[in-house]
Parts: sequence; C-alpha cells; structure tokens
Amino acid sequence: MSTDLGTAGEMESRELVHFVTQQTRFALINNILQHPEQLPSMYELEELNPSVSKATVYKHIQKLIDAGIVNEVALDDDQRRQGYPWKFYGLTEEGRTFLNEHNLLAAEETLQQIYETISDKPEKMVKYENAPRPKEKWAWILEIVWRHTRFFTAGHIRECMSSDRIDAESKVSGNQANIPARIRRELDIDDGDQLRWHLEDDGSIRVQVIQQQTGTFANFEGYAGEEATDVTSDHDAWGVDVE
Repeated sequence: MSTDLGTAGEMESRELVHFVTQQTRFALINNILQHPEQLPSMYELEELNPSVSKATVYKHIQKLIDAGIVNEVALDDDQRRQGYPWKFYGLTEEGRTFLNEHNLLAAEETLQQIYETISDKPEKMVKYENAPRPKEKWAWILEIVWRHTRFFTAGHIRECMSSDRIDAESKVSGNQANIPARIRRELDIDDGDQLRWHLEDDGSIRVQVIQQQTGTFANFEGYAGEEATDVTSDHDAWGVDVE
C-alpha cells in the first residue's frame, strides 16, 4: 500500500473508498471527526470502540496512516506532561479532501453533536480529552473573506484563509456560532479568550484573537511611584492601617 495519497494514484479511487469504509477503519475516522479537537489519543480511540481489541484499533490506525488518511502528531519534549498523552491522531489535509470528495464527511457535525451528549465518559478519558495538543501553526489574526455573497444568508459562517478555499464552516444558531475545532486548534483559542471583530471597508471581516492572561498577578501593575518607600512605616498608604 502506498505511504501517502500523493503517490497513491495507483490505488483506484473506488478501492481507496472501500479501504477507508471498512467497518473498524471508518469508525476510527468518525471518532477523529467527532472529537472536540479532532485529535484523539490512542486511549480515547480505544474507549470509543469497546467491542474492538486495543491491538485491532492500533493496527487499523496504522493502516490509515500508511494510506495517508490519518497522521500521527506528537507534542514537543518540553510540552509533554506526566500522566497525559503526547501522541495524537488526526486527518491529513489530503485525507480530509479525499473524504470530502466522496461525501464521507456529511455526518461530521452530527457526530460532534452526538459526542457532546456522552455523559458517562471515564475520568481518564475526560482528562485525556483536555490534554494539551500540538499546534499546527501559530497565528493571531484570522482573516474571514466574504466574496460575492453573504454566507450568513445561507445560515453558515464560512471561514476562509484565502479567497479560493474554505478552511472550515459552522452553522449560525440565533446570534451565536461555534468556532470549528480546527480553527480553535490552529489559532490556539481557549475558553476565556476574546474575539475582536473588525469590519473592513472592502466588506471583509477581520477577527483578532486576544488570549486571556493567567496567573494570580497577571493584571497587577505594582507601585509606579518614583520615591522609595519603607514597608514598616509606609505600607498603610497601600490600604493597610498601621497599628
């Protein structure tokens, strides 16, 4: 079997469709699609397939990697934390394109909704789900380009990194819209971060991601005076009365 889709032209498209839709392999692809970050660990994949042995899950993930559908990504050494996974599995760009061309991504949103309803996940699975993931690239500004028509009228937000392709899309519900997992991951968007929306003169929308500050003294500016103070006699000036 070819090691990537780029050189897999010898494998007929129909044969590759048959390959990825094999029951266990297609279940694993769906597990990746429904994961909040679309980068589950091996343990999470095993838990989502209790009727399949761990060895079988590993074997089929490796087959998907060999075919170029799935990629294994790992945290850098300085990002790894004891007790947390450091290897994860996600779709390659070529894999996602192939699945999309053969209408195998149609249930992606439904799969994510089903995943959100799972209430009996083991504690370890919840811990692994919230583990740090590798960042595919660092970026702070997301350009959303609107061309020819307003996608809001179709009930979707289409987030474009260029004018020629759509990187992700999500449905609008009322006055709210979810940020797709891939966009959150690539821009390192986390709970508590702020999005600043800028409407440009040409009709495009620019979104700036403002990451929240963390830590007890994140917003503490300290004493800004020029004169030295004596803590034993002057500290009442900071709001504590001297006895």
